[in-house]
Amino acid sequence: MLTPKWEKLANELKNTVKVAYWDTEANGPTPPLLGQIKGTPTIKAFVPSRKSARNEKTAVDYEQAREVKDLVRFATSRMPNFVERVGTLKELEAVQAKAAEWGLPIALVLSSSGGTASTLKALSTEYRRRLIVAEHKAKQGSEVAALLGVASFPAVLGFKAAGGD
Repeated sequence: MLTPKWEKLANELKNTVKVAYWDTEANGPTPPLLGQIKGTPTIKAFVPSRKSARNEKTAVDYEQAREVKDLVRFATSRMPNFVERVGTLKELEAVQAKAAEWGLPIALVLSSSGGTASTLKALSTEYRRRLIVAEHKAKQGSEVAALLGVASFPAVLGFKAAGGD
């Protein structure tokens, strides 16, 4: 029985990945979204497509170990990433132009190292089409950080919609 593991998984991924459980025996027919269930337990991830305007999702079957750490790794590796990358001043201008075109505010995260955090990916998904989440990996002498007056990292800057400060 995976129920205690589901609860632990849901707790570890709280606010980053939504975890749901469907009991095929107690809940009747399988919803069409779940697709064909050939045996239990069946674990699937529903991953939104970056190119889908209607937020369509693709089902990805999980066929690895049933331990929480493995499930967490699988879930976070399949997280959609709608974070805009800002490496140069030109890329910053492109993000600002996109924000102005769509009338969206920008949250720009400046950090000094590492990959895009799961929390940032989750925010980019949750606020998609309402806020542009952008990330700049600042290196020594970063033009973007210098232009924005940021000297210590991590830092988060917010820009109003329609090109405000």
